[in-house]
Amino acid sequence: MKPAAARAEIHATLVARGFTIADGSCPTFAGAIRVHGKKVDVLLEVPDTRLIERPRVHLVDRTQIDPEVLAHVEVDTGICYASGAGLPLDNMRPGEAILRILAEAATTLERSFKGRGAEEAADEYQQYWHAERHAWSLVPRLGRAGTRTLDLYKASRSDRKITIISESNMISGWEAGAPVRGVYIVDTDGRVGPGATLEQPKDLATLRTWWVAQAALGHVHWQTIEQKLLADELCFVFAANAMIGFRIPPPRSISSGVKGGRIREAAIPRMMQLVKDKLGLQRWSASDCSLKRITSRNVPKLAGLTGKKVGLVGCGTIGSHLARMMMQSGAGSDQPLYLFDNDHVAPGNLGRHLLNLENLGQNKAQALAAELQRFHPSVQIKAVDADAVASWLLLKNCDIIVDATGDWNVQTNLNELFLEDRGLHLTALLHSWVFANGAGVQSFLNLGDDKACFRCLKPEFDGKWRYPAAQHDVETEFTPATCGDGTYAAFSVDAPVMAAALANRAILDWARGQPGQRLRTVAVDLVEGRSHKPVSPEPAANCPACAALRASR
Repeated sequence: MKPAAARAEIHATLVARGFTIADGSCPTFAGAIRVHGKKVDVLLEVPDTRLIERPRVHLVDRTQIDPEVLAHVEVDTGICYASGAGLPLDNMRPGEAILRILAEAATTLERSFKGRGAEEAADEYQQYWHAERHAWSLVPRLGRAGTRTLDLYKASRSDRKITIISESNMISGWEAGAPVRGVYIVDTDGRVGPGATLEQPKDLATLRTWWVAQAALGHVHWQTIEQKLLADELCFVFAANAMIGFRIPPPRSISSGVKGGRIREAAIPRMMQLVKDKLGLQRWSASDCSLKRITSRNVPKLAGLTGKKVGLVGCGTIGSHLARMMMQSGAGSDQPLYLFDNDHVAPGNLGRHLLNLENLGQNKAQALAAELQRFHPSVQIKAVDADAVASWLLLKNCDIIVDATGDWNVQTNLNELFLEDRGLHLTALLHSWVFANGAGVQSFLNLGDDKACFRCLKPEFDGKWRYPAAQHDVETEFTPATCGDGTYAAFSVDAPVMAAALANRAILDWARGQPGQRLRTVAVDLVEGRSHKPVSPEPAANCPACAALRASR
């Protein structure tokens, strides 16, 4: 709808509801909504008739709402009527959309009248804390009651500066000197909330009132916190619903005295004690940037790869993208992610590889490891510049081997080694490859059980694949060697990315103990590709890799 027509419809709709135009920096309307039948005056700001920028609803008189604890009211008087996931609105019917916003605002306020104000405010308590300072925590919550001391760092990269909470100065890719100060952390598996009022603590007295009202913090006595604060320590609460902190900055007379050498640091608590009733509170918040949180928040129903030792063979077209996906799924978080490749980055790789021009000539495994370690300083990546098959003694100590080479010789040799010598830890071998010139992609999971092995998919060397991902008359075309490149199979970057995604899902299914169908196929080229329903193939009677082994069991 054109802006002029949308404005006219919104105006007519609101006038019909008894609203009038009010003063404001954008179209603003004054009117009322009904909260359990009671009239509550509001101002409605509509900055964008497309409704991309969300209209804002403000309370005119806060005292019209009875509950002391009023949830979902943002800074000042704004009503938070939509969740973080947003509120879908029909921009072709802007009048109806505006009425829906007013209804959502009324519903939001009604929840406080049902005695759920404090509970719902706790859901978003970090927002209500109105922190003056923010930090990024590389250390996760304990998830249980306890205390610990971490460090606060000022880190920089290029012209960007951030504040980091960490156990030690292990901030790869960032410049960080000695810790700025210690951070006293109070962990709890419970939730913190507003107590009796949403008004945030401003000094020691109001912080004490807030602290003693928090049942989840009962394992730490208030006197401990007060002593820490008067010693100029930064304190944080890592709760289930918020990561919030507080500090009492020393007055200028004390801080300048310490800096000038006139006051000993040991004297700070005693001097702060004398003026504690006059000291203001500095509120902090933190975001959980720990590797555990980053890799688990998007897969709450999956086990993820945390705790799994993964060996990736091949850091090329598929492997580079798959390594990143597996790392974001938990690989390398508390067990190493091994990268095997003895090849080097060539110009021809860059058109479909995760790496870039500055990595030319570098070993693929080592260059990829360096790239992945930029993701998070806690990730454990081990690059192996060696032939993976020749490194079997190391490789078989993994929980799962992921073959992303797409190389028949490597695929079949790994398959044979897996069948004959799995050692004590290895439970799965997964292959991922691009079929023909990107016609389709496949992943195949071998668990060493009564199902097919990789060679069962093509038991005769000169024969056909049992489940081809390309039409029968489509063969791989190779581009002749030129300009320093060897002969290669050309396909666009979407094919290896799709192959990596297909494999990553199969690995996650394996990790949660529900491997599902072993062979998965996706047609990339809708003309030349061929799809199959996921299937767990039965062994081929003439498989040269596993038929004799099965017969001997």
